[in-house]
Amino acid sequence: MSEPVSDDDAPEARYMVPGLQKGLTLLSAFSRETPAMSLSDLGRAVGVSRSAAFRLVYTLEALGFLQRDSDGRRYRLGAKILNLGFSFLAGSDIVEHARPILQSLRDATGMATQLAVLDGTDIVYVARHDSHRSLTSTVAVGTRLPAHATAMGRVLLMDHTPATLRARFGSAPLSRFTDATPQTVAQLATLLGEDRARGYVLSRSNFEAGVDMLALPVRDEQGAICAAISLVGHAWPTADQAWTNKLIATGRDAAEQISVWLGHRPPSPQQDAA
Repeated sequence: MSEPVSDDDAPEARYMVPGLQKGLTLLSAFSRETPAMSLSDLGRAVGVSRSAAFRLVYTLEALGFLQRDSDGRRYRLGAKILNLGFSFLAGSDIVEHARPILQSLRDATGMATQLAVLDGTDIVYVARHDSHRSLTSTVAVGTRLPAHATAMGRVLLMDHTPATLRARFGSAPLSRFTDATPQTVAQLATLLGEDRARGYVLSRSNFEAGVDMLALPVRDEQGAICAAISLVGHAWPTADQAWTNKLIATGRDAAEQISVWLGHRPPSPQQDAA
């Protein structure tokens, strides 16, 4: 009889399936910066010989998880990966519950609404409701963007300390996208301190030209930020403080509705005062 495996135990080498591990490592080697890779590149990424990489690639291509470029020399992720992603999103409780709240928020404000989560140093969009007025952004469900350069990313990083930011981003300079992009972890930490005190991030073309965004945190039962929502539009009248305050209040109410469903209990006014 085989020995039972406890869910509390850390993974042990004897239970790992080497071929599956290498195949998943190979798929994970693709990124926004390297969407297509040659057989040699994939072999180096996994740490196997070219012949072993060929067998992995052949299997994944046959199953639809990889597809070959028109030049026949490079590979990129196939449609089967996208199907898995949509299956994950369809089965995600937070997405399922947030969807009608985001739709109501879109209808109340006339702006596109979005939900994103943090994955490494990127954010991943997991839900979106387009504005009825016009196209406001080029992102779609499944899009990955750099967390340090985006309003939603800064919200998702809002509770990070300088030490946890260094652990996540390392010491290398951060990629610059606009003049508003922090270029070091220290600069990012300073911005996050201001964001934390404010409780939201209001961005005007900070990442995508002509796109304005308000991003707010969604918290789980422990009070940790587990997702971010945003409202997206063009040419907001930010000089109108009353309009801005109303937009923030509406967005905050939606974020709190999702948070409460996740088990979060916001502090009472008495606790805030204390």
